[in-house]
Amino acid sequence: SCKRRLRHSNFERGQVCVSEMRAVDLGQLSKVLVEHHSVGYGAGWYLEQIIIHESGKTDGQHAFPCQQWLDSGVGDAQTERMLKLLGKIRNGMLTGKIYGTWNVFVTTSDVSSSSVNPKMSLTVCGEKGTSASVIFPKGSLKKKEIYETSVELNKKFNIIFKVRLEIEEAGEGETWHCREVKLQHRESENVLEFPFCHNFADEEGGRVVELPVLTVGSPFPTVKSYVLYITTGALPGSGTDAEVYVMLQGLLGDTGRRKLIRKGDDNFTKGKVDVFQVEAVDLGTLQRMVVEKGKGSAWFLEKIIVKDSAASGTETLFMAQTWIKDRRDGKRTASVTLNVTEGRWRIYFTKHQEETKADFEKLSENISKLVMIFYGRNGKSNLVSMENKLEHQAKNQITYD
Repeated sequence: SCKRRLRHSNFERGQVCVSEMRAVDLGQLSKVLVEHHSVGYGAGWYLEQIIIHESGKTDGQHAFPCQQWLDSGVGDAQTERMLKLLGKIRNGMLTGKIYGTWNVFVTTSDVSSSSVNPKMSLTVCGEKGTSASVIFPKGSLKKKEIYETSVELNKKFNIIFKVRLEIEEAGEGETWHCREVKLQHRESENVLEFPFCHNFADEEGGRVVELPVLTVGSPFPTVKSYVLYITTGALPGSGTDAEVYVMLQGLLGDTGRRKLIRKGDDNFTKGKVDVFQVEAVDLGTLQRMVVEKGKGSAWFLEKIIVKDSAASGTETLFMAQTWIKDRRDGKRTASVTLNVTEGRWRIYFTKHQEETKADFEKLSENISKLVMIFYGRNGKSNLVSMENKLEHQAKNQITYD
């Protein structure tokens, strides 16, 4: 649609501002670019979300979450955001029974790299780890076609919380673009629509996509990016050449089994910290993690730190300090389940944009004299002194462990 200026007097706290624009039919919406020019007093803006629907229609609302500041003096100092489509909003809750047979309709586009598309799977997720999956055989999802199948949900399903679409097998360089997945209950004829608009490939960020069920009047679950810092031990022979898989589990569900895509030949080597990213619908408070090693050399896993990139400074520690070795029977891969460890936190002190370098350096000299108390849901900590804490210095920022 090109950039359009929204002629609205003010975007005030807590308000829902409505604007209208005319454009030729854009087809399925997938992204929204939003920005401001940071002009005037208090130009910073915290944007919760943008909801778009075609004028005159009561259905077909699409949600684009932001939940970030557009402010040159806060966070990453960005005043421009590209918002990705979260999903299509239902006008009401699902009625009738959830269990039973659901028809599945997968709509593909014409931008796949080859006519032989990868083997895919769709997982329907309910509460507390309840799930059911269906496999799409290799070559079945043709370009610009609608593939039909079905999935059976058992009586444990009280709600459908999200769906997960992922590559099971793919050739090198092979990609496949999914436009939409639609589920329809055979008896009640309830319909759920998930506009994936995603190009799937056997690479990080391309293998798996999750989308939540969105309902008017209920909070929208968001898709979060979890950054994993995986530390291999420093003992001789600690590294591995095997494939590694993880599954994060939280109060609201799990990520499913995720393959960590290697970047070169130096992943999971002795004493190294490898960084990976896992996207999933909000898991809530993290509780445990399953780490799995494919066939190959034994691996000494030291620890994994998971950082929620949407909540700066929120880190969850999973201590391992254990060897993961191939099973003697050779029938199953080796795995270990790690529970959340009460560990260290990292505290960030960042220079304000109006603060001079000299002022910041003077302040940093006094940080070690600070005494802090941390408050949480379960109470408060003892006094924590910054004195003798491990310090890391970078440009315009000092961190303490």
